[in-house]
Amino acid sequence: MNEQMAAGSVEGLVEQFRAAGRDEVAVRSALGRLLAVTDSRAAGLWRVQDGLLCQLGFEAVADMPVETQVEFRALTRSLGLEQTGYGIVKAAVTAEPTIGRLDPQETGLAGSANWLVRFESQQSLAMPIRTGGRIRGVVAISRAETFGLESDSAQILRQLAAGLSEMLAD
Repeated sequence: MNEQMAAGSVEGLVEQFRAAGRDEVAVRSALGRLLAVTDSRAAGLWRVQDGLLCQLGFEAVADMPVETQVEFRALTRSLGLEQTGYGIVKAAVTAEPTIGRLDPQETGLAGSANWLVRFESQQSLAMPIRTGGRIRGVVAISRAETFGLESDSAQILRQLAAGLSEMLAD
């Protein structure tokens, strides 16, 4: 994806998320668009609130088993910030982009590794969302292929996280 196309896609995504607010159906629609733009198998958005990571939405590709989607949604609806075996929690706690891979020995993310298998993905990336130095939330994707922090998908996620900071501010 060229830079101009990616920039337009990200701006449109940010606007779609902002318009969605906290409406889960609208957030899931925006996440579906994120799936398409990043060629991902799953995408989610969480907010840090009262010491928990609270899910605002999760969306997956159509061929992912419904049971897998339902179980992941239920598990990640609310996670304690001590559960750093999940990339989304680790990103919120460390304030750093967090890569999950199939081998938990490689990343220390056993929780993420188990879900990557079920998602038929090779890698996930969780990007913290900051406002005024505070972590407000996390946006994450998982893909069937591995990718680097300088890839188009990672750059889109980084720009999206920057654009969503106001949406998640108190």
